[in-house]
Amino acid sequence: IEEGAGEVVHKFLVKDSLELLSKNLKDALEKSHVVLISGGSSVGMKDFTEKAIESIGGEIFIHGMAIKPGKPTIVATYKDKFIFGMPGHPQSGVNVFRVLVEKIFLNRHRTVVLGKLTENLYGDPGKTCFVNVSLLYSEDGIKVQPFQSKSSMIRPVLDACGFISIPEHREGLYAGEIVEVILNGK
Repeated sequence: IEEGAGEVVHKFLVKDSLELLSKNLKDALEKSHVVLISGGSSVGMKDFTEKAIESIGGEIFIHGMAIKPGKPTIVATYKDKFIFGMPGHPQSGVNVFRVLVEKIFLNRHRTVVLGKLTENLYGDPGKTCFVNVSLLYSEDGIKVQPFQSKSSMIRPVLDACGFISIPEHREGLYAGEIVEVILNGK
């Protein structure tokens, strides 16, 4: 399978202003097939992504996903184009990119390895939880060491070899359990 790729054709930084975001979103949609908006997808006083999409005539069909971190994600269309309102916290935005944008629009599929989890991990039943991990190689095989972190931290994303997911139907994963690690990079 040939690996897909995307090209950034326009980027902008917008203050917390509905008018400015709406104008820049409209401009971006004239130049792109897919628009990613980082931040402003939640429901706070200065979160204008939903309103900006609606103000230009976009149709929102998802606002909130059962993933952690990454819950306040917005997926919308405008004519034949897609808009993703991604959470502003680094780990949340990366998760949404991996789960939606990368697979669907970039045709990118990551390498998966199996390893033994080094400690118990607690999930959040009803949500798929993503955890960044490092890999330790030993005579006993591959050990999977989770990073404990918050969604606002970028360092665990940068330091991780990959990530694992805890399915929404599980309360967690146990130390010693064999897990699939989706590796970072191509």
